[in-house]
Amino acid sequence: MGMSAGQARLLSITAKLTDNELRSQMLTNSKLRLADKSTEASNKYMDALNSQQLMYTSYDGSGNKLSEALTANTILTFADLKNQYAMVNTSGQILLAGNDIKIFEASDTMTDFLYAYGIGKVDNPKYS
Repeated sequence: MGMSAGQARLLSITAKLTDNELRSQMLTNSKLRLADKSTEASNKYMDALNSQQLMYTSYDGSGNKLSEALTANTILTFADLKNQYAMVNTSGQILLAGNDIKIFEASDTMTDFLYAYGIGKVDNPKYS
């Protein structure tokens, strides 16, 4: 009697272990399928983004319409007859071109900064 009870316990423990392993494999399989679906959704999203191209239109000195792909560089590059825009993140920080940052850090005054862009000294009694 003791031997059959011990064997029954062993079979019960073995069945529970096997059941736990099966559940673990099923969870792992579900995670892998979810990861595959997530990758697939991400690829579809990126393809949709890449299929859209935003265009920026400006005008030259003769009034000719110029269209070009809208990028951060397009927005931040200064040009005559072009309104100047700024890209701002959620913290209110403005995105600047690396060259502008270097010029700003090298300038002691606003006059020095503007002079780096070819703007001569402007006399303004209110602001130095």
